[in-house]
Amino acid sequence: GGEASNEARQVNAKEVLASIAAAMRPPPPLAEVPVPVLRSAAVALHELEALSTAVPGYAVEVLSMACGTLRVLLAECHETLDLECGNARARALLDDSGFTLKIQSEPAAALLRRATGRQVGPTNGVGDAEGGSALVDAAPPPELLQRVLSEAPVPVDELLCDSEAAALLACMSSGLLALASRADELEWAATKALRGAAKGSPEAAVPAAVAQVAADCRRLARRCLMLLRVEMLLICANASCAMRDAEAAGGRRQEGALEVEEGVLACVRQIATAHRAVSERIPAGTRGYVFGGCAAMAAKAMLASLARGVNVVDAESARRAGRGCTALQQAVGALHAEGRHAESARLFFARSRGYFELLLLDPSDVLAKAGREPRAYEPQEWAALLAVYVVDRLPVSH
Repeated sequence: GGEASNEARQVNAKEVLASIAAAMRPPPPLAEVPVPVLRSAAVALHELEALSTAVPGYAVEVLSMACGTLRVLLAECHETLDLECGNARARALLDDSGFTLKIQSEPAAALLRRATGRQVGPTNGVGDAEGGSALVDAAPPPELLQRVLSEAPVPVDELLCDSEAAALLACMSSGLLALASRADELEWAATKALRGAAKGSPEAAVPAAVAQVAADCRRLARRCLMLLRVEMLLICANASCAMRDAEAAGGRRQEGALEVEEGVLACVRQIATAHRAVSERIPAGTRGYVFGGCAAMAAKAMLASLARGVNVVDAESARRAGRGCTALQQAVGALHAEGRHAESARLFFARSRGYFELLLLDPSDVLAKAGREPRAYEPQEWAALLAVYVVDRLPVSH
């Protein structure tokens, strides 16, 4: 009798294996999940999902295994994040609960929630397209702009743009969202398999456990994207080195000096590097979140540069700052293909260029303009403009 029972079990095992092989669906394309830990998890989850479909009698056990696999995955992703972003200024800021509250409550955060939330039914790409257009050029609120500006200048070794970390964060966010969607499918399978299960039984808790894992995947994906957004704001904040005190810099520049300050050129290069690393690895709506606000931050940083220990400048420095505004406008405008976003960048930087042009005017003309258009600039911006001494300014009538 025992031999017959063993033989029956072997036959059943063969049938189960054959059923699994027949039910296996192609795994997700590896290009969609380029981070190694996510790639292996995607394949494992695919196999477990196929197993739960092929052997419905063991669905609860298989789905519990899937939960365990995802938990291990999340722990490894957290370790990867710690390793790659350990000394990054963006991570230090997000570890500050007060700053995190600001970044989570700004207008653009609605786009983040929309891009990373659980999808109910087919989206046909509408969410990405509309979300990106609606919020891609939304400026961070003034208190967030000032908080990020207070961190500048940020050393290169505390930025992510010149390393593989930015690309890794982008890949990880997309991969985690893909796995969260797969976990949603597993939750549906668990709910179907346990229909009619007694409330309070261990089996009945499986769908909720799978749903929690999916929520944790999305939470970590959102953190990756917030890190990228803060990184871009920090890069743009470094434009606050646009003006340098003429006396501290050793007097007037010699012939052949740079057309634009080296610090501004470095900022332009970092924007382009980060864009190349990130843009092709995240969808359109998410790109709107990551790069949204860059124009406002860079233009604001240019204005703030005059108040950072600058007491004496020459006229050529003012002209160089104006050219720096143009260089930054081109770099930020290239982040988005849509014409309306380039127009938004143009308006931000037109204001900044106009500010530096005022340095070439006679102080009485500047005061007259401030009286006519007091809201053109903030009070501290007017004060910095009037406090600086321009050594070779020519008296002109505004």
